[in-house]
Amino acid sequence: MKKKKKKDNYLDWKYQQEERIRRYKKLVPLKTFKINENILLKLIEEETIIFVNGEPFLQCKSLIVNIPTSVIKDLSTINSIDELQHIKDNHLSYFNELVPLVTPEQEFWGHCSNIQVWVEHDYDNRMIHSNLAFPLLKQLTKVGDPKARKVFKDEIIEGLLEGFFPKFAYLMSYEYVYCFIFEELHCLMKDLQLIYKHDKYLKYQLNISESFEMLGDQYFSLQEFNKAIILYQYALEFNPNNYFLWNSLGGTYIKNREFKKGLKIYEEAVQTYELLPSIEKSLWNCSDLMVDWADVYINIKNYDEAIEKCNSAIKINPDSYYPWYYMSLAYSAKGDVYSSKECLKKYKRLGRKSRKKERENW
Repeated sequence: MKKKKKKDNYLDWKYQQEERIRRYKKLVPLKTFKINENILLKLIEEETIIFVNGEPFLQCKSLIVNIPTSVIKDLSTINSIDELQHIKDNHLSYFNELVPLVTPEQEFWGHCSNIQVWVEHDYDNRMIHSNLAFPLLKQLTKVGDPKARKVFKDEIIEGLLEGFFPKFAYLMSYEYVYCFIFEELHCLMKDLQLIYKHDKYLKYQLNISESFEMLGDQYFSLQEFNKAIILYQYALEFNPNNYFLWNSLGGTYIKNREFKKGLKIYEEAVQTYELLPSIEKSLWNCSDLMVDWADVYINIKNYDEAIEKCNSAIKINPDSYYPWYYMSLAYSAKGDVYSSKECLKKYKRLGRKSRKKERENW
């Protein structure tokens, strides 16, 4: 039910976006300003709309602040618009009197000026906010803008290595890192590790680990296991006591047919699990790890070890039915037909019981 609701919400949003695009293309603009062959700004119904190659580009944008000359010295260490936004968000009292009300036309010319400066500085991501700079640069790359194609990767690298955590998190969370090949990604992750291991980023360590992990999950879903492994390894550098991360890394090695490495990582996962406080252990299901472990042993024809891991999984979670399935496979491979059938019966019985319980809870 929840998945259907999310899908319906997405379809509603997509339909609204398509309707907005059709409407903006039909309406006569109050003002227009051409930046270059691919970028045109229009003032439509008191709203500034960016057009890329003739198509409306719907992206959140706003003028952040008007800075009086009297405070410019105080902001001299700021390296980008993102940093200015961060200061504004965290020091509201400092900026309260600096934000004037502007008319839609003034806002339009402000956007025109900002984007023109961005273009004149070869799409430098520091000139406008990341939330606009990188999606716009990506779209320009798609439509064949030669300058955008030339600087796209360089701007992503500069943004990641800038040392400003919110920009790092933004770029890691979206599809900007996908453009790098394996060797480029490896070198980039090494550089990021050197930067963010600094003491001044200590408070961000878990967030940084999560950023690497999320990107690793995305590569895993794309079955790019070599890249996923790199990301999980760097995630563990920032959060070595994360049992789930060790489990993910081990599972990725297994998917990549590197069974020995996978088994070694699974051992690390179990050791990490044993060190967890009781309250945290309840959050993780180590039984699933044992089942994965058993699956690996079946693949490498070590059936006795597979059976042992299945028994360990059952001991941890007696209601789990998956261990019985893998134990059935192991006994079958050993030629013990009777034990295999008995395990399969328990697998089916516990499976029915589990599904019935799920329906009742639903």
